Parts: sequence; structure tokens; C-alpha cells
Amino acid sequence: MAEHVWGRGECRGRRRPAPTSSRALEDAVVMPLIDSTQVRPRRRWYALAGVLPVLGIIVGVIAFVFGLWASVGVRPDVAVESRGGAESSASIVSSSTYWMVYVPRGTAPVPPCTASPATSVEVTPLRGDLFSYRSGGTRWEAQYRLVVTSPGYYTINCGGTPFVVADATRTANAAAFGTLGALGGLLGLPCVGLVAGFVAWLVVFLRRRGSRKRLELAVAHQPYGWPSTRW
Repeated sequence: MAEHVWGRGECRGRRRPAPTSSRALEDAVVMPLIDSTQVRPRRRWYALAGVLPVLGIIVGVIAFVFGLWASVGVRPDVAVESRGGAESSASIVSSSTYWMVYVPRGTAPVPPCTASPATSVEVTPLRGDLFSYRSGGTRWEAQYRLVVTSPGYYTINCGGTPFVVADATRTANAAAFGTLGALGGLLGLPCVGLVAGFVAWLVVFLRRRGSRKRLELAVAHQPYGWPSTRW
């Protein structure tokens, strides 16, 4: 049997085993399995990350429909309403670019409307029924635009057909801003929901990973049970 003598730089037989560093011991430790129910926050918070984009799409569609609904049917500021049979005088108190002549929907053919004095106002036919509103049981559609050079009293004649002269500035603004709001809601809110969902998922993922690492280290350094780095 070989004799082992340590000291004075002298060694007989087998060599002294090389000391193991604490770093090597830590690397040799196998991290234990952690019960996922102990990790915080719980996995159900991932559902929030999935719900937010869907919620953004739903709210965006609702905002789009509401914006379109709000942009139509806005009543203009009526200056005069004629039930037909005679010409009427309208007091145009501003040089708005949205003075309109409305006739009942379904009137065919569209009556020729004139305004006087012709030197201060121009009657221009319109295309489409963008400017329309309902009053009582009648749906009025704008068929002519009045281009006024100066405010004053003007005589409107539509050949005996009922008509309305009104300033449709509010209608135009409602159509413009309502459409923009509807498109903004349809496109913007789903994007906001998507970004919020990604941020929520990332926060939950990072916090769960940190929680799992803390639990693994706590179990691995216990004096009993799992292998420990305490030697």
C-alpha cells in the first residue's frame, strides 16, 4: 500500500486532489424543477395580452360605425322653407360656401331653381346626395349650391316645387370630422390594442422568468433536499 506524506513540498504515492473552486461547484449544481403554480405572476395574465388586441378591434369597429352615424343626418341652419306654389325670399347673412337649396327626395325631374338678383348669387347644380337631412316626414336633399358674393336678401324660385334654403356648414364639418374620426378609430384603436397586448405579454414574461430564477436559486441553496452549493 502506497504511503502518503504531505508537507515540505514532498509527495509520495498519489497526488493531492486539486481543490475544486466554488464556481465549478455552482456550475455542477443542477437547478431543480419548479412548480409553475408558484411562479408569479400566474399564466392567466397572458390572457390579458391576448384580449387587448381583440378588444382594440371591437372598439375600433364600434368607433367607426358611430363616427359614420354621427357624420350623416346633421341638420343645416335653415334660412327659409317654402312649401311650394310661390317664390320665397331668403335672408343670407354670411358668405358661407355651403348655402344649399334642398328639395324633397324623389322629386323628378329636379326642378330648375333660380335666385335673384343674379349679379350677386350663382346657382350651381350638385351631384350626389351628400347633403341631406330629415325634417318631420320629409327627407330633404341638396340639389343646388348658392355661391353668394355678398350677404343680403335673395329671392329663390324652384317653379312651384317645395324647397329649403339652408347653410350646410355644420353638415359639411360633421361629414369631414365624422369620417376622419371613424377611420382613425378603425385603424388606430386596433393598433393601440396590439401594442398594449405585446407590452402586457412582455411584462408578464419577464416577471415570470425573474420569479422562476429566484425560486430555483432559493431551492438550490437549501441545506437539505436538493443539491446545494453549501459545502
